[in-house]
Amino acid sequence: MSTTAKPAKSAKSAKSAKPAKRPAAAAAGPRKPAASAEAGARKPVGDPFRIVEASFVAGAALDGTLPAPVRAEIAFAGRSNVGKSSLINCLVERRSLVRTSSTPGCTRQVNLFEARAADGAVFQLVDLPG
Repeated sequence: MSTTAKPAKSAKSAKSAKPAKRPAAAAAGPRKPAASAEAGARKPVGDPFRIVEASFVAGAALDGTLPAPVRAEIAFAGRSNVGKSSLINCLVERRSLVRTSSTPGCTRQVNLFEARAADGAVFQLVDLPG
């Protein structure tokens, strides 16, 4: 009866099975570039076209009772239930300036809103029925 001896595992083969450790600098993630002193000195400038104030001016039927135009007017026209009123609410960053509804044909009159932009420009937004 002969017995065969099993070969012993070497210390090198046992260590190679473990994953290699990453250096500490690489483990922390990618490095961000250093901020220059010049970039930190500038302050962010606000959007001059952002609407900072808006209010309801008038609502008029289509029979000619509209007030005379005093300022530049931006009219929103389109088919019924496409989001004209919601778009105006989004532009003025308010949820309830213009009445919205999921029911088609909710806007039945011409609605005028006065808006003022951050740069001082004043104009009217006109919500037309669909």
